[in-house]
Amino acid sequence: LSGLTQTITMLTLYVSKLPYTVGPASTLTPDQQRERRRELKRRFMEIKC
Repeated sequence: LSGLTQTITMLTLYVSKLPYTVGPASTLTPDQQRERRRELKRRFMEIKC
């Protein structure tokens, strides 16, 4: 369980940095960045289950 929690924490940190580290994404509006993060998190939850 601790390994999974660590993975989720790492992913959350990675996803939160994504719009700033990925070139084209930095041109997105804050709303689009939020939507993108939400989509990535949702996809990760589906994979996990």
